[in-house]
Amino acid sequence: MARKLSISNQNKSIEDILEWYRVTRNSLDENEKLIVSNQNSTIQQFIGLTQQEVEEYFEYAKDELEKLVCLDLLSAIEAALKVDYTIRVEKKKKEDISKFFRNDYKKTKGKISLDGTVLFAWKTFYPEYRHKIGEYRGLLGYRNWLAHGRLWEEKTRLDVDMVYQVCDNMISVLPLEV
Repeated sequence: MARKLSISNQNKSIEDILEWYRVTRNSLDENEKLIVSNQNSTIQQFIGLTQQEVEEYFEYAKDELEKLVCLDLLSAIEAALKVDYTIRVEKKKKEDISKFFRNDYKKTKGKISLDGTVLFAWKTFYPEYRHKIGEYRGLLGYRNWLAHGRLWEEKTRLDVDMVYQVCDNMISVLPLEV
C-alpha cells in the first residue's frame, strides 16, 4: 500500500527568502562597519582581533550566508514542485501530467523523485518550459553539494541573485497547483 502523502505547510516563498537574505546581509555589513571602527568593540569574540581578522571573519560569514540562502531557494522550489505533485495525485486531476504523477505514485509507493520524475514530467508535458526547467536542473549539483555537507570539491560558485533569478523564472511560468 502506498504511503499517505503529508504536507507540512511550512514551505517558504522565494520572495520571503530573498527578503530575509537582504536584511541579514545588511545587518552583517552594518555590524562589520561598527566593529572595524571600534564603536562596538565590547563583543567578546572580536576583542584583540586586527582589522584584517575582523574583515576576514565577516567575509566568511557573508559567504556562508550566500550558500545557505542558495540552498534555501533551491529547496523551496523543490518543495513547491513536490507539493504540486502531491495535490495532483490526491485530487486526481485529469491533465496528462497529473495522470503521470498518479501512475508514478502507485509504482513508487509515494516516494517522489525530483529529477527522475517531477522535472522529467514537466519537461515532457510542457516542452515550452524545457529551458527554464533545465536551468534549475543545472543548479541541482550545487544544491546537492550544499545539502550533503560539501563533501566533494565543487567548482561551481553561485550567488543569491543568480539562483533567485533561475528559481523565479521557472516557478513563475509553471502552472503549479500550489
